[in-house]
Amino acid sequence: MSRRALSVLALLGAAGCLDVSELLPPARDGGQLKVPGTYLDARLSTGHRAHLALSGERQLSCRDCHALADAGFSAQAVKRCESCHQQEKEHHHPFDGGVAMGCTSCHVFRASGEAAHIDPWGCRRCHVEQLDGGAVLGPAPGEANPGHLPPHVSVHVKRCEACHRPHGAPFTQPADCGGCHDVNVSHGKGEKALVADTCMACHPHHSKASDALARCTGCHVGGPVPAKAQVKAAALFSPGHTGCSTCHAPHAFVSERAARCTSCHVEKPVLAAAKHQDCVSCHQPHEPRAAPKGCESCHQKLHPKHPVDARGQPCLGCHPIHGEVAGLTKPSPDGGTPVSSSLAVGCGACHQTPELNAQNLHARGLVCLSCHAAPHDGSPPREHLCDRCHLTQITSTRANAGHQRCGDCHPGLPHAPPVSPKPCLDCHPTKQPPQRGHVQKLECASCHQSHSAKVTTRCTDCHGTPDAPLPGLHLIPKHAQCSTCHAPHAPAPGLEPKACRSCHPQPSLKSHPTPPQQCISCHLFTTGKP
Repeated sequence: MSRRALSVLALLGAAGCLDVSELLPPARDGGQLKVPGTYLDARLSTGHRAHLALSGERQLSCRDCHALADAGFSAQAVKRCESCHQQEKEHHHPFDGGVAMGCTSCHVFRASGEAAHIDPWGCRRCHVEQLDGGAVLGPAPGEANPGHLPPHVSVHVKRCEACHRPHGAPFTQPADCGGCHDVNVSHGKGEKALVADTCMACHPHHSKASDALARCTGCHVGGPVPAKAQVKAAALFSPGHTGCSTCHAPHAFVSERAARCTSCHVEKPVLAAAKHQDCVSCHQPHEPRAAPKGCESCHQKLHPKHPVDARGQPCLGCHPIHGEVAGLTKPSPDGGTPVSSSLAVGCGACHQTPELNAQNLHARGLVCLSCHAAPHDGSPPREHLCDRCHLTQITSTRANAGHQRCGDCHPGLPHAPPVSPKPCLDCHPTKQPPQRGHVQKLECASCHQSHSAKVTTRCTDCHGTPDAPLPGLHLIPKHAQCSTCHAPHAPAPGLEPKACRSCHPQPSLKSHPTPPQQCISCHLFTTGKP
């Protein structure tokens, strides 16, 4: 032994710190064996301290592990460790391919400065990975890095031995996550309480907790879950529905705990909020971009005949569910989501031609529903359209053949403003009103009721009044009936005798020896006597 080493041992022995007299056997020549200078460093390593600290029946000396010779101490094979550690030799850390491992790979007996104080659970000496921010989990200073071992990051607050048993079977001991995590969740198969297998399905070993947020699609998009739990890949998109956790809180997967749509879609007005406030009644929660459910799925008794809008929707053109038409919404009474101010868009929003303008309707105070009482039925039958307001007139036309359709005489119905009726002579060209004396005064309606065509004004209502007495032979009782001589729609009676001969075919020869050219030459209707 060198003088320097002996001096150190002597000092340690004098101080009572180290007694090597019982550790070293007598030399073959009666002297002492040579102790290498690295002994003191090795003596302070984790492995040596643990073994040399044993006492009683378990007390060990150097020779129990080392074969001492003139060359000093020599490294021991794994079998030397297994001679005492019978249980540990059966099950140990699995050896990765190409990596020479033994007991001392984890249990340090070497004399290498700071490495001598490495904890046997310093797994990160081999399992290395660069973390966010550049920090590296790896070997202690001065230790070699195997470099080709699978990288693993331990992000759990517990030590490796909380789950791993390098000398036990199985190597990984499932831990009860609920022992540390106050989480009670049912997911997957309806378990009442969280179990380790369920946790690991989303939280793989050594992964960050946040990594679980990206694993939902592995099961729910074409994965092994039942059809009712399948979600289409189109359910996720940016911006908005970027991940399942946008709506589902981790560990609270039941639909009742999902975030409400209005938590993001604020101030979204809805038609008839009492019935439509639940978004999923129309929208598929996992297909938000798909076409919403058709209105007819709930409104099964309504079959609108109104033409569809530009989107091909038979209902939404008049009933915009979210109040897309400007001015259709009003603030909610409770300050929440705005509600639609009307159940339907005004007809004028689409029907904007002049004849359909509300200002041009043919009667004041009318609105579209005055005639279109059932808007889902489309246009009402025209043959009965006017009956609601004009029943008296409609009844009158029934006795007047050819006048049953209002539009034949009233052009532009039903939406055009009031205009003069179509002239009667367009259909009755032979019924010219009397011309002589009447051309500037008479119209058909002067004598005929408009809808029944009955004569409402007689000739004597104008002729034979105190202000206009009938002249001449008009006063003879047999001439009292105007139509006897006058055709109502023909010109005034002609001057030829045939007008009179319709009643007087054979005038007396005694009084008419020479037939006159005109009866009125003698028989005056304008002066009183013949």
